[in-house]
Amino acid sequence: MIEPIQLGDEFFPYVEAPIGSKKRYIRRPDWDNGKQISLNLRTIDYFMQFEDRHGSAALINLIEGYYITDYANADKAQQARYDRLLTISQSWT
Repeated sequence: MIEPIQLGDEFFPYVEAPIGSKKRYIRRPDWDNGKQISLNLRTIDYFMQFEDRHGSAALINLIEGYYITDYANADKAQQARYDRLLTISQSWT
């Protein structure tokens, strides 16, 4: 089972940073488009593990939305994954 993203995970985009006497969360300095796309794909994978979500408008919209925003910047493996996910989501409609 895929667990939700948590602080400290590879795909968690923020790190704790002390600012003065307070702790704040800031964007990880090494965060880039490739990591964001990987996070988006992992988010889809997280929801895909729940069969009762298959065919739901929310999951279809999530796949299509991330496909539209990420595809142009994705590497070949990520594009292939998005192509498969889009095919699956279109089979639900």
